[in-house]
Amino acid sequence: MGTDVLDNMESVNIPKFIPSNRSEPFHPYLRRSDKEIEEFTRRSLDIASRILSLFSVIPELPEDYFSEQHAYKDPSEAGQWKYVPLVENGIICNVGDSLAFWSAGYLKSTIYGVVRPPDDQAHIHRLGPFYFASRFVSEDSEDARPVTGLEYVRERVKNYHSVSDYADMKGKKFKVGNLEIEDEAS
Repeated sequence: MGTDVLDNMESVNIPKFIPSNRSEPFHPYLRRSDKEIEEFTRRSLDIASRILSLFSVIPELPEDYFSEQHAYKDPSEAGQWKYVPLVENGIICNVGDSLAFWSAGYLKSTIYGVVRPPDDQAHIHRLGPFYFASRFVSEDSEDARPVTGLEYVRERVKNYHSVSDYADMKGKKFKVGNLEIEDEAS
């Protein structure tokens, strides 16, 4: 069972505002707002670091465990798509696959992507700035290879698109490179 919904999304990936990224191509349309974009990304990282510190407390890890890794999709209980409403003057935090993996499934990742919302929510326009807190891995780290995020996410999504009941996934294993992952779906 898959989905016939086509991707109708536009995005711009802006790297961190650090000296080594200054030569990265930056669309002229956005160039005039680079100070505001830099301020947004730095503030987002600050907020993400605080949230990551809280996530570290839950599995009793050192408080800076996840935030240091970020220097500079399980279904709902009912198996249904849920609309995440606007939080006035707030933020919405979506735990990704990496945190789900690092926390041994204690923090649940969301199956995300292009999903057609239910009819009663289809009229709601979704638009917003998003900040993805990506882990920093030095090239000489043993964690730098053999699995990329793209490889992992592709395998995970492929694993989920072929099932109709996510609860059946609990305990199932799939491989990405030399890494074997046991699904914690419940």
